[in-house]
Amino acid sequence: MANVIYWFEIPVNDLERAEIFYSQIFSVQMEKMDFGEIMKTFIIHTHPE
Repeated sequence: MANVIYWFEIPVNDLERAEIFYSQIFSVQMEKMDFGEIMKTFIIHTHPE
């Protein structure tokens, strides 16, 4: 399926700890983004056709 976007959020109390945990279990690099008062971390993944 082309051009599919999956989005889900996992609320956490400790963003640094969650970033370490999820980057290890998914074996991915996570990217932090500042949304003013809110910091979020994203896993950006592309899947070749």
